[in-house]
Amino acid sequence: MTHRILPLIIFLGAIFCFGESYGQGAFDSACYFPRMGNPNELDTIYGAQPNQGLGADLFHLAPLRGHQYDRLVMRGMAGNIPYLTSVETGPTFDLHKLKVVKDYPYNFKHWPTLVKGHFHSQLNEDILAFNSTGGDARIYWADDAGDFDSGRYTLVLPFDNRHMGYPYVAKLTSDTVDDIVMSINSLPPFNIPDTSYMALVKGGQHLYDQGRIALWDDTAFWGQSPYGRDIDTLQRFPFKGGWRGNGREDLIAIDYWGNYYFYKNDPPFDLHRFAQSLKYDTLLVIKEWSLYNKFSGLGGGISIRAFPRPSWDHSVDYVVALPISIAADLDNNNGICIFKGGPDFGSKRLSYDNPDFFLHSPAYYSGDFVGDSWPSGLMDCGNLTGTGNTILATSGGAFTHSFIALYVLGKAMDDKIDAFMSFEYGGGHADTIRATTNEIPTLIMGAPGYQSSEDQKNNIFQKGSVRVLYGVEKIPVRLNPQFDVAPQRNLDESSTHLLAYPNPCSGHTVLTFDNCSASKMKIQVVSMNGVEVLQDETPAVDGLQQYAVDLSAVPAGEYIVNLSCPLPGWSSSVKVIKQGAAVKPWTFDLKKMVGR
Repeated sequence: MTHRILPLIIFLGAIFCFGESYGQGAFDSACYFPRMGNPNELDTIYGAQPNQGLGADLFHLAPLRGHQYDRLVMRGMAGNIPYLTSVETGPTFDLHKLKVVKDYPYNFKHWPTLVKGHFHSQLNEDILAFNSTGGDARIYWADDAGDFDSGRYTLVLPFDNRHMGYPYVAKLTSDTVDDIVMSINSLPPFNIPDTSYMALVKGGQHLYDQGRIALWDDTAFWGQSPYGRDIDTLQRFPFKGGWRGNGREDLIAIDYWGNYYFYKNDPPFDLHRFAQSLKYDTLLVIKEWSLYNKFSGLGGGISIRAFPRPSWDHSVDYVVALPISIAADLDNNNGICIFKGGPDFGSKRLSYDNPDFFLHSPAYYSGDFVGDSWPSGLMDCGNLTGTGNTILATSGGAFTHSFIALYVLGKAMDDKIDAFMSFEYGGGHADTIRATTNEIPTLIMGAPGYQSSEDQKNNIFQKGSVRVLYGVEKIPVRLNPQFDVAPQRNLDESSTHLLAYPNPCSGHTVLTFDNCSASKMKIQVVSMNGVEVLQDETPAVDGLQQYAVDLSAVPAGEYIVNLSCPLPGWSSSVKVIKQGAAVKPWTFDLKKMVGR
């Protein structure tokens, strides 16, 4: 329930081999198909022993105090099976020899079913781990260095075998620390069956000082099930985000039928007003309560900067899956609805059949995807291409085969897949870390249940695997005039028909140009004294295109960037000023990490 990431739960394993006609029509014409095992495209490692579960519970933690870069955490690391191990990321390390930050010699309860928050201090990012199907919720407290210990926690709402709703963590009663709102049924001392309550736990030093057990600060009655079933009490799946761009995180809660409820996080906070909002403030209505036997099969939603915006606009957009069950009732195809954020977000109803933008299911274009569940996960991958356009990752498929599809949003948003990875077996989580440059994230994926075909024949299972996506410069960034006509106008007005921004730059500069040949374009970077310092090439994209050129490894100075078509007849150049010292290119050797 974070505005940045909803865990992309995927089935991963060996990459499928498929012909050029596979999924034809669902892909961009220059779609990137990274090759498994290629260290420059889709690097991979494989566990060394049965039930190692390499890559389980993969996610990132905030930096330790005094450090700039996050820690990558996972299970299954050699020498610490089956516990968690954290390793360093970022440019201060030689990633051919990744350093272990800490081997945790224990497991954390409910890990990684967690939400991060500043529950007692602005300086420390704590972790709320919970079990929604019964049991307690607990806060693991970060110490002064930002690290955790399995014995340093506080139980929050410490009740066994009572259903808990997913928590809403945000700055509610304070602008400095996060509060927690959770739902729980059969709240003591009443213990009325099929009854739900809202419980508020305020953040702050007092919460930390309570020790091992902390109770609620306020409660509000939610109601009783009209059908005598837990599913009909407070079943809300919450997603938060700064959709209005005012610096506060509002809440969208979805019930089992696909109805949306909206809470505006405007001070002062009142738990009873909050409870009423999640009961009556409908943002989208698709099912009536009388149809309680209809389960929508929600695919989840995330907050993401999908539409292009000026730098002063801090609002984000809401991206949510349209499940097959609801799409069928709408006489529509399933897919992904994108609703645009802004100051007025929440002031009018949304509609599944009238989103601001719609990504069709791959099955809409190709029979190769018919029968696959899609999307089963959504994830904000950030600026993977370096062009400033956010990338959305989606997962889909079936138990024996699955895939991850990447879509470039922003000025390049359309509903064609821009990068595609197909796998078999082995479920896991994905996250983004900074492991190639200081500016651009890297997609990393865990597959703890994976085993090779040979191991399967020998009844050896769950060695696990971890994959890192490289070669993201091959992902096509084809600008969509629907969202920004300025690049084409600026190109037409430019004598060189080639733009570079930012310029001056400290690392990457983004080239904008019109590729009329639909072929790969050659890039040559030359110093002012005529020495070539870099060669590169762009994907074969037809039309208006953006491509990020990495100048971080060259010294400060002026350079000429030449762009040419392999076919005779067109070339252009632009002068770019590089600022800052040269930085050694990063590498990320996962084999070193596992074989330490």
